Amino acid sequence: MVIGALVLAGLVAAGAFVASNDSRQRQSSVSSRPPVLRLPPPKEMPGRESADPGSLAAFNEVPRAESQMPLVALATRADEDAEAELVRRAMRARQAEMRAAAIRVLTDVAGSSRMEVFEQALWDPNAMVRQAAIDALVDIGGDQAALSLSYGLLDTDAALRADVLDALATIGGDTARALLLQALGDSDESNRQLAADYLAELSSAASPDR
Repeated sequence: MVIGALVLAGLVAAGAFVASNDSRQRQSSVSSRPPVLRLPPPKEMPGRESADPGSLAAFNEVPRAESQMPLVALATRADEDAEAELVRRAMRARQAEMRAAAIRVLTDVAGSSRMEVFEQALWDPNAMVRQAAIDALVDIGGDQAALSLSYGLLDTDAALRADVLDALATIGGDTARALLLQALGDSDESNRQLAADYLAELSSAASPDR
């Protein structure tokens, strides 16, 4: 009985040691991985599929005069009502060409104050509108624009993700580099290579020897 108890105690102690060792190895492995940039959830926007009629009603409360103005006139006015109409067209115009054009004008009129519109446009069903949103964020630049572009990396379209990688490389900066590092795990092989190439270019540009 005593021998059996001693054997059992030895096995328990050995098991505890192995488990502790495995835990330390896992922690070491995790700590050696590159940090993952945690993305905030997309902002709530009264988009085309919004289930909130109230928010859509408020979203569409634009004076009739503004709703009939051409884009050039809205850009020239650049007041609160004109900006609201540009947002409405960027989000809800039936024609993709109109949505894309409104995004381009809104970039000049509102810039970074309307980042949520450009983020939402990255999910537009039309490729032209998505590209307009990417171009807008590149024009704005900076870490916040890079973070907004990150929503495009969640898209199932590998070609769109490649366009986002190109935009991130153009913007540069710490946030863009962190997102390019994450893109090394992209499901598409060509995108993984593209991310690696852009990271190498950014590192080369940052080198004091160059």
